[in-house]
Amino acid sequence: LAKCNITYKSRNMLEYASTSTSWCLQSLDLSDNDFQDAGVKQLAYKLNNPPCKLDTLSLSNCGFTGKGLSALASALTLNPACLRELDVSKNFPGKAAMEQLCSALRQSTCTLQKLCMEQCGLVSEICVSLAETLSQNTSLRELSLSRNDLGDVGVSALLSALQSGRCTLKIL
Repeated sequence: LAKCNITYKSRNMLEYASTSTSWCLQSLDLSDNDFQDAGVKQLAYKLNNPPCKLDTLSLSNCGFTGKGLSALASALTLNPACLRELDVSKNFPGKAAMEQLCSALRQSTCTLQKLCMEQCGLVSEICVSLAETLSQNTSLRELSLSRNDLGDVGVSALLSALQSGRCTLKIL
């Protein structure tokens, strides 16, 4: 459903997703739709429920900010096995929401294996937090941070995490 001109006001699919007890989709690509924070919060609510079997969720360029990412981080905290792949590229979450996401990723029960955060306005300070998270997370195998202003400090922190021996990343 990428690029389908769906907004958070187009609630039919979102309402179904948040009320169905047998939502059986494994992959959902909603990229390039204008969901904003309100739509992402509705999707995150569905992810909070353990019957959710969604493995892959792509929300690239959906116009959400920290509130939307906070809702997704909360879903990962409440239901750590809800996703294996998450793409939130081309959204601008900010520092506080990124800290929440890092906290969710640090849980030993987190099963997220792939995280795409390209062109999200990430800076070195956030990258340092992500790097610290990498040494505690045992499930993440792929992390995409292209087109962010990570700087020397951020990249150095990532390299240190990779060399620590505790990082399970295979693709950066």
